Amino acid sequence: MVSPVPGDSPTACLHGDFYTAFVNRYKNEFGFTLSDRDVIVDDIRVRAVAVSQVPEEVAPPSGKGIKPVPEKTTKVYFEGGYQDTAIYQLEKLRPEQQIFGPAIIMDSLSTILIEPDCRADITKYGDIRITVGTGQPKRVTTDLDSIQLSIFSHRFMSIAEQMGRVLQRTSISVNIKERLDFSCALFGPDGGLVSNAPHIPVHLGAMQETVQYQ
Repeated sequence: MVSPVPGDSPTACLHGDFYTAFVNRYKNEFGFTLSDRDVIVDDIRVRAVAVSQVPEEVAPPSGKGIKPVPEKTTKVYFEGGYQDTAIYQLEKLRPEQQIFGPAIIMDSLSTILIEPDCRADITKYGDIRITVGTGQPKRVTTDLDSIQLSIFSHRFMSIAEQMGRVLQRTSISVNIKERLDFSCALFGPDGGLVSNAPHIPVHLGAMQETVQYQ
């Protein structure tokens, strides 16, 4: 628990009221509290924060309205084939300049790729802000794509795995907390199994039929 500092929200607890802060955070995390259980303080740490005298950053001169000049152009393979891609040196770019993808921004330590249909804006302090999807939105189809199928399968499985971790953390039963005797899964509107976590397989065999029967 961290003691609040001046400027916190009105709902923040008072300084030193760690018990109330712990109970509130526990309830937000798990959805309930154990009022008959004692709270044991296992570790105490003190952290101090101070402001050092940092000189103000001076913004370099603006390059608004000046088109950046690439060092050279090369071909880079993107979705759909090779495209002519401009290469820029970061130290030669000026604030408020824009670079439209496909492009590459390089310096001595890093390489930044600006993909097609994206835009890079140089901020007033020389940072790069990339905006994705500056053109027309792509039309989403129902055609099967092996890459998207793999991505969403892992995302759905991750949700089911997180459900299991929350169930294990919030339960009091030994069967669930220690033996991990449970199964978590996601189902579609028709009750069909979408994805499941690698939990007890004996439950998974009949879960779809059980949900559809309800």
